[in-house]
Amino acid sequence: MDESFKTILILLSGMVVILAVFLLIAGNIYPDGVEMLGITPESSYGYEVSLTSSETLYNVTLFLPLPSDQGYSVVGYGILNGSGYGIPTNMVTDIFGEGESLFLKATLPETDGMKFGINVDNKVLIDTIDPILNSYVIRPVMDLQSGESTDTYKTYIYASYDASPGAVVTIDISEEGRNIWKVFSEKTNYFDEHVSLSLTKSPDKWEKADVSLSKEKGDYSVLF
Repeated sequence: MDESFKTILILLSGMVVILAVFLLIAGNIYPDGVEMLGITPESSYGYEVSLTSSETLYNVTLFLPLPSDQGYSVVGYGILNGSGYGIPTNMVTDIFGEGESLFLKATLPETDGMKFGINVDNKVLIDTIDPILNSYVIRPVMDLQSGESTDTYKTYIYASYDASPGAVVTIDISEEGRNIWKVFSEKTNYFDEHVSLSLTKSPDKWEKADVSLSKEKGDYSVLF
């Protein structure tokens, strides 16, 4: 074996070692490793509202808290632009509020219940580790209690309607932020949150509702 061939082998071996070390390091650094390895994740938000009632409701007005960040709600404006699913044909929608408190205003002449929502793509990796700080989450956020894997807080819902006495109404709102990518195998991580409010009469005012947000769920190793 001549010297030039041995030199090439040494150089190639060195490059393989360097590449292996780079992959090992970048593959275990989240989220920076995603960008270091040139991975383009598929990131998206899902938002769904469910209203159930034991009786028909009339003259319904709702202000439903939206996922927002820095005064903008991609979910809310997507619904207004017609990108949602299950939107009742008799429901009129608008965005209400400003700053960190944006609501979907929904008015209906009557309803027996409904379920509607939207799925929207996000151009950048969603922060699923600390979503309240950096992602679209349901706001306003009040009385926050941060935990290792679950945050709890309060938000506001407004409801006004006419119904027969004893009508039981439940409003459930859920949201998910998810990242998906694939190199050697498919990886995904996400956060999800749920808001619920039960009513036995029309409050005709703003009500505090409990929010439970589960975070840092799924894969946080970029490659392995």
